[in-house]
This record gives sequence, structure tokens and C-alpha cells, in this order.
Amino acid sequence: MSEVAGHGTRGENESAPDKQDLIDLKVEFGGGLETLFSNETSIKIQLAGPHTIRHLVSILSIRVKPQKSLSLFCAAGPEWDIKPGILPLVNDEDWELLEPSGMDALLKHGDNVMFISTLHGG
Repeated sequence: MSEVAGHGTRGENESAPDKQDLIDLKVEFGGGLETLFSNETSIKIQLAGPHTIRHLVSILSIRVKPQKSLSLFCAAGPEWDIKPGILPLVNDEDWELLEPSGMDALLKHGDNVMFISTLHGG
């Protein structure tokens, strides 16, 4: 069995997602967010469609450890959303400057997506 983000685990009799539908992404975490992802500052992920930030966040939510910390990264549910205080960048560009923007921003093969926490204790 193998795992492809967005499709879960496939058995031998199940069809694989169309290879043209898969994109490779590099995802980075900073500003303390890496602690939610087993202290990984960077991961590579293969994402099946739809290729949006919203879908990526829903897939990344599975990797949050411990799961009770999920609310520090995103709001779950049918309308996945990043928590206030987290700045998403796509290829070093603010996601709000992309078209479409925000959670509906489209991702493409080879994109570098970074999530940076801007919240700091004091």
C-alpha cells in the first residue's frame, strides 16, 4: 500500500490517482509551527487535486502532533481555514496577493509553501 496526500491509503485493487493530477510541493514551517509537525521544518508532499491551499491544509492537519494542538494551526470542518496569526507564503509571496487568493489560492507542481507563525509570547 502507498499513501498519496488527498487520496489516503490505496489497496492493490484500487486505481491510483491520475499522475497528471499529482503535484509535488515543498512545505516549510517557521515561527514555532514546526513543533506541531514533529519538529520538522520542511516536508515534501505529493498532493492530489484539488490543488488549493484549503486542500493542502486539510491534508497537513492529519500530521499535527498531538492532534489536540490542531486548533493552533487551523480550524477544521467543511471550510478549512488557517488560524489568525499564521502567514502562508507561496513561493515567498503572501497568499493574499495571489489570484485567486487565500484558502482558494491555486498551487502548482514545484511550489514552495511556507507557514510562519507571527504570534510570539512575551
